[in-house]
Amino acid sequence: DMNGFIKFILLLYIFNAGKGVLAQTPIIWEPEAAFSFGINERWSGNGKLVLRYPIRILNATEQGLRFRNSLFEGQGFVNYRLVGGQRLALGLLYGVTDPWEALQKPEFRIIEQYGFRTLVAKFSLSHRLRVEQRFREKDLQQRMRYRITTDFPIQGSRIDPGELYLI
Repeated sequence: DMNGFIKFILLLYIFNAGKGVLAQTPIIWEPEAAFSFGINERWSGNGKLVLRYPIRILNATEQGLRFRNSLFEGQGFVNYRLVGGQRLALGLLYGVTDPWEALQKPEFRIIEQYGFRTLVAKFSLSHRLRVEQRFREKDLQQRMRYRITTDFPIQGSRIDPGELYLI
């Protein structure tokens, strides 16, 4: 039956959600604060601040947890909506690895991205193609990245406001 199948997929998703984090040494907690705003029907902006905290369980003589910030990152984007739900974005990112150390490693990025969404049955697929110019110390690195994500309704045939869904 379909409800049993959906519950099985939901439990599988919840069970596997933390495995990537637990497999890493140390465990990482990465809180972020995001914001977005509309300028008009085609233009918008968004940004976020990210902190990264590796958490290391100390040995028996040290006792407890070691909890120290290892990354600070701020980013902002200007977005332009094209027809059919397509988007173009231009963004800047500034990040510092080990912000409390004497030898900080700052990084500045210029980011261009194109995104669009497709529907396959009940599944909504979001595609993002991103090109980055990464400036670190005296280095310039070009990077191209592709990301695909999906979300789908747990109830019904489409995602409606207030309805449960998986991302």
